[in-house]
Amino acid sequence: MDIALIDPFIQAVREVVGQFGLPAEPAGGIALHDDTVTTEDVTTFIGLVGNMTGIAACSFEAATARSLASVMMMGMPVESLDAMAQSALAELTNMICGTAVIALSSVHSGIDITPPSVVVGENMLFIMGSSASASVPIDLGIGMLHLTVSLES
Repeated sequence: MDIALIDPFIQAVREVVGQFGLPAEPAGGIALHDDTVTTEDVTTFIGLVGNMTGIAACSFEAATARSLASVMMMGMPVESLDAMAQSALAELTNMICGTAVIALSSVHSGIDITPPSVVVGENMLFIMGSSASASVPIDLGIGMLHLTVSLES
């Protein structure tokens, strides 16, 4: 995977999360992986299709996911990751990926996104694919968002 392809996704996280009044600063460097895997409690992901294919995922600890869903729902308390909270997190990933694909389209046309999916569970290993990926932790001020992108042309 070309490491530069994660940059539009990092910028999209900053833009979209900023709309909810949260900071979004990378808390470490970009790491390259041989596969696309997460061990976080909550992962929202979207397929990337067309002239480039792959997957983009946002992963969180459960407490961060609940806090973020609460922020997105105008401060409504989120006690559990129910269907409403999961829908909010899926929509966040949809917004992030849509924004990133628009930015990528100036250089790589013909990319589209699939509807988002959500996986929730403690102590899990979620293997999204066997393709190389790049990831970066992003500090939201309320916890970490772990952004993972696997994109190939």
